Amino acid sequence: GISAEEFPTIPVMPRESFCSIKKADFIESAKKVIIAPANDETRPVLAGVYFQFKGKELTMAATDSYRLAEKKLELESETPEKKIIVPSRTIAEVLRLAGNLEKESEIAISSTENQISFMVGETEVVSRLIEGAFPPYTQIIPATSKIKASVRYSELLSAVKMAALFAKDAANNIKISIKPDQIVVASAFTQSGDAQASVPAQTKGGELTISFNARYVLDVLQVINSDKVLFEFNDSVSSGAIKAENDTSFVYIVMPLRID
Repeated sequence: GISAEEFPTIPVMPRESFCSIKKADFIESAKKVIIAPANDETRPVLAGVYFQFKGKELTMAATDSYRLAEKKLELESETPEKKIIVPSRTIAEVLRLAGNLEKESEIAISSTENQISFMVGETEVVSRLIEGAFPPYTQIIPATSKIKASVRYSELLSAVKMAALFAKDAANNIKISIKPDQIVVASAFTQSGDAQASVPAQTKGGELTISFNARYVLDVLQVINSDKVLFEFNDSVSSGAIKAENDTSFVYIVMPLRID
């Protein structure tokens, strides 16, 4: 064994919680943003999840500079304004913990200048915060969109999965075409063949073909809990928005790939 004195000192966090969040709400919100942080540490602020507490609202956001996920969560009580960046690995650990402790219904959050604590029942996760300023991401969320489409979730998911299967050797490139009363999802032409599926949809604003990384689209479809998915675009070279029809507090922005 090793001397106990060599074990890192566990920081003592304030016992009074900064705020308390319903566990189910936290899990649902965190799952929707944890898909977007960067996987590498070259830019530490992009490897974390941005938390902004303001009044009775918590905004969680994450981006790897190619995509962005933002989720707004209503709190039960007022909180002081605070902006922090939590490592994505910490959020993943809290999600695992919260999922295992079924009897607990609340998550209490405490923080100091450089550390944060998540308390679930009698179990506490303490983590250092990421230093630095989170990018002004709200600037890339389109204020308006010209072309919109509403499509049934289950049919869209099947079409994207099929196109992604054939796009693996073509940089995961899939094309989404908005046409009158339908969305066409197709893989780029590859040596292994190609796939194309037409899904009925409610569309307005014109026609458009835009290319995306299939994994980025599949990631958000895995966490959307809605019968219908909304697409909002302006043109084929600008970022597009993917939303759940029944959740106006969540938005997912993804940059398109270049179309040859």
